[in-house]
Amino acid sequence: FEYFHKLGVDTTCYTKGTKGVKLFVKGEKIIHIEAFKIEKVVDATEAGNAFWSGLLYSYFRNYRYTNCLKFGLKLVSLKLQSPESSSFNPNIGEDFFQNNA
Repeated sequence: FEYFHKLGVDTTCYTKGTKGVKLFVKGEKIIHIEAFKIEKVVDATEAGNAFWSGLLYSYFRNYRYTNCLKFGLKLVSLKLQSPESSSFNPNIGEDFFQNNA
């Protein structure tokens, strides 16, 4: 990821599926968070969008990087276990975030 840093990219996030996610922030320690254990994947449609939505939701609320990653992983774990791919819409309020990230 030094390649991206040399191009001027300060922050890079690398999703690794069942192995979790890594976040590279220039000048800081690499953060790796393991994926949540899921017994059965029901539908993986739009799982990436669920992760990024959770990460960005928390990032723009100025939460720490580790909590942003955990929230993204929490949302993707909920999405993977949801049979309704087109209508997946969890209740995402501040209470939900504070209890799950």
